[in-house]
Amino acid sequence: MRWRTSPIILWTPDFVTDIDDNQIDEFIDTHAPLDPQMLEPKLWNRFLRITLVSKTRPERLTLDLNLEFGWDDRYAAMPGIAIAEVKQEHLSQHSDFTQQMREFSVRPTRFSKYCTGVYSLYSHQAEQRQISVTSRIGQGTTFLLTFPSGAATA
Repeated sequence: MRWRTSPIILWTPDFVTDIDDNQIDEFIDTHAPLDPQMLEPKLWNRFLRITLVSKTRPERLTLDLNLEFGWDDRYAAMPGIAIAEVKQEHLSQHSDFTQQMREFSVRPTRFSKYCTGVYSLYSHQAEQRQISVTSRIGQGTTFLLTFPSGAATA
């Protein structure tokens, strides 16, 4: 069986930096078959996202830079990593970005910021092993790009 995630977004009228426990419980009650009291937070993530929209095709490219993860006294950062995801209505290899990546011998991969964050914070050997994380959301093609130290920061 292959698991797929289906993101559900909590829309707010304004930019929100803090959500109270009642709002969280109501959201979970509405969208998940779980008792909110059985859940507790374990990870925050932060990153810079740049979104580029094609003028000629129904697609967009998101670039996630400066990934950071933390919880309590744990902290992990991923300098030199950029996650590029081509998002399309229907999966197509005709994307200009996908073709450029192919010319540079960069192949699509599957990547989960959440799984990477959990692994980075809670695994004792996170720095010593290369990890492969699988996750796919919607019709997207993800490229994991690595840069010399500091080159991917904005």
